[in-house]
Amino acid sequence: MSDVQRAAENTEGFRRLLDETAKRLGRLLSGNDMMVLFGLYDFLGLPPEVILVIINWCTQELERRYGPGKRPTLRQIEKEAYIWQERGILTLELAERHVQELLDRRKESSRIQRILGIRDRMLSPTEEKYIRSWIEMGFSPEAVEEAFDRTILKKKELVWPYMNRILENWHKRELHEPEAILKADPRERGSARREKAGEAASCGPAAEEYRRVQRCLEKRDGGGVY
Repeated sequence: MSDVQRAAENTEGFRRLLDETAKRLGRLLSGNDMMVLFGLYDFLGLPPEVILVIINWCTQELERRYGPGKRPTLRQIEKEAYIWQERGILTLELAERHVQELLDRRKESSRIQRILGIRDRMLSPTEEKYIRSWIEMGFSPEAVEEAFDRTILKKKELVWPYMNRILENWHKRELHEPEAILKADPRERGSARREKAGEAASCGPAAEEYRRVQRCLEKRDGGGVY
């Protein structure tokens, strides 16, 4: 704590970071809060402007999920900061670019959420993790829709682990777009068509007419097979 106090008194960058963090979180910082910030600033080597971008991002995400006024804890900020540091996001330019990438992924995630029929609620953390991994693998929303369709035909409902296995299998085979998927892996779609055709043949009007004609022929031939 003595190191934190010296930095707050003698280092302008860290002093500004403390002031701005308190303003953005809307409260006074505790001693533990200051120690966490000092760890990000000194141990991780993150510039104050990058840390403030991380704080803004964490705040946006919490407000999106829980509503206006929700603020992150310093431990939540610290967890996100370690992820950014591991990815080499150490300048303001890289931080702003990363935020834009995250916003683009959020849009893709929203499209996939609509494809999956989830419209009246937020995704659970596990569901978000699945969708984020599919986007990071490089799947387009249309490819995810293809996997969703096959999952519904097979399981009659959305089974996340089953759908994830389909997409992981395509990823291993470097199939990420619908055209490539349908060309390389048409079996389930074909079997689904055959299944539907079989259902139509077994219960439709044409099938009943066919059976009626067959019974007449059998009577005419004395019960033999036509």
